[in-house]
Amino acid sequence: MPARRRPTCPARDHLTRQQVADLFSAETGERQSEDIARLVKVARRELRPAFLSADMGISGANFAVAAGGPSASSRTRERPPRALLPKIHVFLVGLEKLVETYDDVIPILQALPGAPPPSS
Repeated sequence: MPARRRPTCPARDHLTRQQVADLFSAETGERQSEDIARLVKVARRELRPAFLSADMGISGANFAVAAGGPSASSRTRERPPRALLPKIHVFLVGLEKLVETYDDVIPILQALPGAPPPSS
């Protein structure tokens, strides 16, 4: 899709599925269905090349370690793995997700959905 219109948040947060279908129809030059699964496929097909060639990316993280600076984001159904990151990637985290050391990360990882139970 051309970069004419840049939403500031996901379409599901401020547009109806009809509005998204109309927007995608105008951008692709093809009439798009209101079916959410089809709209997702269109979005992936049209936007993925732009995302993969971006010079910078922004996403959230589950934690950030003050001692070394790394951050991490867990893989979930809603948040697939980021195998390819741009040269510059900014992770946004709330102050409550900033931990002092790597050891402080373990309880966070154990609390995440799908985490294995703690070993004794």
